[in-house]
Amino acid sequence: MSVAVIVLNKSGIGTVAGAGAVCCVLAAPDGVSLLSGGKDCSVMQWRLQNGERLRQIRMGKVAVSSLACFASPLQAGVSKGFLLAVGARQVNVWHLPSASTEKDEENDSESRRLGKFAGHKERTAALCFSPSGRCLVSGGSGEAQLVLWRMNSISSDLGALVAGADGKTPS
Repeated sequence: MSVAVIVLNKSGIGTVAGAGAVCCVLAAPDGVSLLSGGKDCSVMQWRLQNGERLRQIRMGKVAVSSLACFASPLQAGVSKGFLLAVGARQVNVWHLPSASTEKDEENDSESRRLGKFAGHKERTAALCFSPSGRCLVSGGSGEAQLVLWRMNSISSDLGALVAGADGKTPS
């Protein structure tokens, strides 16, 4: 079964073909793109204005079950884009460029995986960044637990992206 992503634009409602079976959808913090995760084990970033697929990130062999985004207030000085947490059996954290940033489909050097968190026995059913972006909370499907992850524990690059207002890396 295939499900299309529906995009609202100035001329009305349109559909985006080729989205595959969609498990989760999230508006990106750049305000101009939408993210979808699906049973095809990938995340797609779509331009809201015209439905253009901007990038596809393959996540391995497990369906993408949850998504969360965070845009740091200091990010403009560090790198244009946002953080994306992708839930499957483990949680992968990526840095994605804004939809207003030029893309390169063949060599998507602007999208980079910063690290991963593993700890759930089953798929990750829910993800949420803290308001500061310093922590990520995940909940596993069929598990009676929430896991709180410190973002600076997976990558030194991440410390700079989620630094506090004083520019210091959170502890």
